[in-house]
Amino acid sequence: MKHVRSKAMALSTALLSASCVDHEPRAEQRAGASESDSGLVDPGQDVSGYFIVTRIDTRRCLFPICGGVFVKHVNKALTVCGDGVPRKECHAAVTDVSALGLPEEQEQQFLAAFEQSKALVRGKLADVNDPSLPAPVSTLFTSEGWKGAAQSIPTGRFSRLSDSGIVCITFPCPSFLEQVLNTRRRRELAEVDLAASGAKPELVDAGYQELFDTGILAAGTHFPVTGPAGTMPGFRASEFYLRVRPDANTCSLSADTCPEGHYCAIPEGLCAQGSGTCEVQPEHCLFVWDPVCGCDGQTYSNAGCAAVAGVSVAHQGECGCAPMDAVGVGPCDAFFGYAFDGERCQAINGCSCEGTDCDALFSSLEDCEAKFEHCMS
Repeated sequence: MKHVRSKAMALSTALLSASCVDHEPRAEQRAGASESDSGLVDPGQDVSGYFIVTRIDTRRCLFPICGGVFVKHVNKALTVCGDGVPRKECHAAVTDVSALGLPEEQEQQFLAAFEQSKALVRGKLADVNDPSLPAPVSTLFTSEGWKGAAQSIPTGRFSRLSDSGIVCITFPCPSFLEQVLNTRRRRELAEVDLAASGAKPELVDAGYQELFDTGILAAGTHFPVTGPAGTMPGFRASEFYLRVRPDANTCSLSADTCPEGHYCAIPEGLCAQGSGTCEVQPEHCLFVWDPVCGCDGQTYSNAGCAAVAGVSVAHQGECGCAPMDAVGVGPCDAFFGYAFDGERCQAINGCSCEGTDCDALFSSLEDCEAKFEHCMS
């Protein structure tokens, strides 16, 4: 099996080459291929719409005229901007990565790498009109995200690399397929050297795994590979990119990404954050009355029973029992009213009242306790 042996070779040498052949090499394979070869027209995989950041917009003017980044299509001299005009680089006031479904922290990390030209995205530029703003918002809507493994500035041509599926008994052999991004050019490769990028060994291994499974993106140059079957090009990566997907154990309330039998567990009190980790959804819970309010606004007997329903906890106590945030500030004795603090009703005194609930205070202790009677039992 070529895949198994090639992957084993990658782990030991970080350089993949063919090890078996069941056919005679074609004439162009024996003759080799030069860096200037235009390649064949690719009738298959679509490799258009890939962008890289050229620079951060540091101009000082009103958003959305200023701010964001400048981007361009990789391998292209001109890029059609959101207004339909081809330019050397295009302004993107906003990079919308919501379609990637990443948790907030992972999304921010990816955007930081993208702004530093250490990640690629696939997407489209469009001007979005907002009547409240002085100009259309040039937006880069992304459908794919790819993060650099070595986190270095790439050099050379940007391509998609994948396993060709060809099995050989001699070398060089066209074991890999290169498709030049944003073009219809392709070529067959004998070797792919990802270790040349300087990425950590574990990321190099991950790169080869993804190369064989679904393909990767890479920037780099060609080098000749010579053997009994002639000369073919190899690819030496200055940087390679792994597809960005939600972390295996992270999830979002807005998108059900957890496997069957799991639910998205959000830290208590952080329902608005919307992201958490996939946890096993229990089938049973104890019949103990220790009420909690779920992120769905429903009251559950206890946190365990909320988990059985696949719901995270918003706060302890029944729904409607959340503590009021009004507090008295200052050494004065002015009385503003009564507020529920999560356990009991307390008088709010001070020089001023701060909090969103200051306008919802109760004028009497009796009114406050009547409202929250079920929360204090």
